[in-house]
Amino acid sequence: MHDPKVQGNLLYLSHYSDGVRVVDISDRKNPVEVASYVPDRAMVWGVFLHRNEILASDMRSGLKVVRLSRSGYKEPVR
Repeated sequence: MHDPKVQGNLLYLSHYSDGVRVVDISDRKNPVEVASYVPDRAMVWGVFLHRNEILASDMRSGLKVVRLSRSGYKEPVR
């Protein structure tokens, strides 16, 4: 995991070919992954939180902008 960011009880991580991961850390002894976003041919280097959006820098394909949806999965912003 790389470039962690925390907002509230959620931990946002970039993980190169495994994309972006969101982990609920409200129970710090039992973290739970609640969402992920893995673009095609992902190489996500970092994440930045801005309002309701997650900016993910992908070394292969540029900037990805995603939102955490109600279902818990990220959806690309179009």
